[in-house]
Parts: sequence; C-alpha cells; structure tokens
Amino acid sequence: ETFTPATCHSDFRLWLTSMPSPKFPVAVLQDGVKLTSEPPKGLRANVTRSFVSLGDDIIENSVAPGPKQRVFKRMLYGLCFFHALIQERRKFGSLGWNVPYGFNFSDLEICVQQLGKFINDFADTPYKSLNYITGQVNYGGRVTDDIDRRALMFMLSDFYNPDILDIDYSLSASGKYTLPTQEGDLKTYTQFLRGLPAVERPEVFGLNENADITFARNEAKYLLDTMLDLQPRTSSSKSSGPSTEDTVYDLATDILERRSEERRV
Repeated sequence: ETFTPATCHSDFRLWLTSMPSPKFPVAVLQDGVKLTSEPPKGLRANVTRSFVSLGDDIIENSVAPGPKQRVFKRMLYGLCFFHALIQERRKFGSLGWNVPYGFNFSDLEICVQQLGKFINDFADTPYKSLNYITGQVNYGGRVTDDIDRRALMFMLSDFYNPDILDIDYSLSASGKYTLPTQEGDLKTYTQFLRGLPAVERPEVFGLNENADITFARNEAKYLLDTMLDLQPRTSSSKSSGPSTEDTVYDLATDILERRSEERRV
C-alpha cells in the first residue's frame, strides 16, 4: 500500500498469488489488476490439460523403455480420463456426487508417480494394489460418502484392469471414447484428444441421458442468478445520496486521473 511511482522503479511489478480467501485485503484487489485461472470445462479440455501439465518428461521417462512403457502409457491415459470424469461429474449436482468434492491436479500427480513406480518395481502390473492406493487412499481420502466411494471405485476399475491393454478397449458404452491406437509423446496425445467429442453425453459418466436436464437447469439458474447479482440495487424510497451509476462513474474518473498522473511522473 505504500508503493508509489516516486519510490518504485518504472519496471517494477508485484505479483501476488492466492487461493480464494475472505481474508485477502480488499484494498489490494481494488488497486491491482486481477487475473483468475478458471478450470477447463468439458471432458476433452480436462484430459488435455492433464497431459499438458504432466509434460513429455513424465510421459516418456517415468518407466524404462520396453514393454512396460506401453503398459504405463495406456494406464496413464486411463488415469487422466478417470481424473476428468470425476471432476466433470460435479456439474450434474447430486446425480454426479452426493457431496461436491474438490479433486485437483495434485491428486493426479501423486497417482502418476505411484503408477510409474509400481510398474517399474513389479514384474507383473499389480492392478489390485493400484486400485486400492489410487481409489481408496489418494482420491478416496477426499470422499466422505460411502455411496460416492463405491461409485468412484467402480469407475476406476474400468481403467485399472488388464483389458485396458487391448487395442480395441472402449472407455464408454457408446464406443465414442477410446484409447490412442499407438502410444507416443505429448504431441501425439494432444492431437488424438482433438478428435474427441466437443460436448460429452451423460453416458460417458455412466449416467442416464436425462441427467442432462438437471445439468441444463443448474446452468440456467447459475446464469440468471449471476445476472440478477450484477443488476444495480435501487431503493423504492427516494434518497438524496448519489445513485449507483454516479458512484461507479466517479470511481472510474478517479482511477483515470490517477493513471494519468502516474504516466506524467
């Protein structure tokens, strides 16, 4: 708050990073330029972001070259797909999860590390152990509802099983979601992911088609509530004070004047 153009270098910039918090100083927010990082929306965007965040080093070097690398890459794709599924199910409200859980990239990251270690250290892939440590411990550590835990373990079993090594293995009942026919680097996966449907149907989540009705209603309600919150608050009784529009105009004028003074300095 004490920084001024007179005491700071013209090229100086201060970057502050924070999770959403009610304790963050409002004055800093008002005086600074705000940037927010929104999570990707949609199954395709979510899986793509997971691969991009992991990078080529994790994809290529987690397991030594050879037959085990193919196993790792097939199961890695399944894990990223599973991570996207359990995140995107939140949009269906109580139909997706009884409790909206905050699964994040750190959950995926630790599971990828464990996947590589288990495949490297064992002659045969320990699917049962991987299912337990990934579903019950890593992701399941956030799950508080027994039914949600059962659903999570059931979905994970579709990706952590020996059948995922089959070239024709499908990740959905419709067969629209499959694994890449050939394992490759990050570019190979991102190109493959571009071919996935832009809008996913509830069947890929294991839900009935009617689940889209709930999702559409929730989206419409959120949009309308946001629009109402953005509307100016007016009082039925006449007041001698300035209106909301006048207050905003005065604030914008003050900001422009201060910016002009800073440029002159």
